[in-house]
Amino acid sequence: MSEKIDLGREIRLARENAGYSISDIENITRIPSFVIRDIEKNEFKSCGGTTYARGNIRTISKILNLNADE
Repeated sequence: MSEKIDLGREIRLARENAGYSISDIENITRIPSFVIRDIEKNEFKSCGGTTYARGNIRTISKILNLNADE
């Protein structure tokens, strides 16, 4: 049985532990801060669709050294 992951929480905690602000991630990735905030709240509509949401999550995960495939 696989454990359910709270994606937004994992991203937020990794960002905070790495010492990055949302603004820092926005500047590095060019993903708008409102999209990053929404992802951290597990709200993905502002991403513009599933493909964009996955791309944004992968990009943020790469910066934070998270395994995006999980």
